Amino acid sequence: MSLGDYLAHKAITIGTGARATIAPQGGIRLTIRFPDGMMQHFERLPTGTCADWRATELEGSTATLIINEPVAEKWGHPLTLITRHVLTR
Repeated sequence: MSLGDYLAHKAITIGTGARATIAPQGGIRLTIRFPDGMMQHFERLPTGTCADWRATELEGSTATLIINEPVAEKWGHPLTLITRHVLTR
C-alpha cells in the first residue's frame, strides 16, 4: 500500500470530521480530522476522477508534513463521496 493510499485509508476509517472547499481556480480540497486532532488534506482537480486524488499535507499542532502522494481509485471513490456529502450539506 502506497503512502497516499495508507493516509486515505486511515482518514476514511478513523476520521472524525470532514470539510471540503473549492478554490477560486476550481481545485477541490478535502480535509479530514483524525481523533488526535491532526488533519489530512487531499486535493484533486474539479475535472478529475476518483483516481486523481492526491494526499497533500498532514497537519499537526506543531508541524505540517508536505507530501504529494497519489491515492488509488479504490480509496479515491470514498473521498469523492465524502466530498460530495460535505459540499451539499
